[in-house]
Amino acid sequence: TYATMELNGFAPFIDDLARSCPEAVKEVIGSEIGAELRLGHEYGHLPILNDLIFYGNELQTLLAPRLAADLASWPAGFLDADNSR
Repeated sequence: TYATMELNGFAPFIDDLARSCPEAVKEVIGSEIGAELRLGHEYGHLPILNDLIFYGNELQTLLAPRLAADLASWPAGFLDADNSR
């Protein structure tokens, strides 16, 4: 889990890892993104989600279904919340 991240983004080998072990990458990084989303109301920055936004299409495409499922589970009142972040 920790080896996939560096100080300023994903490790340079993440594309190779995603090609050779896509299910493991989806599980590990997808779980981390899901955890960030569940705690997003407590923090002003979601680093893994932010890194994914600025990363290449291959990793984004791999993680898109998991991210869509996580976003679909957000509370219905999210848009009505007083959220300064």
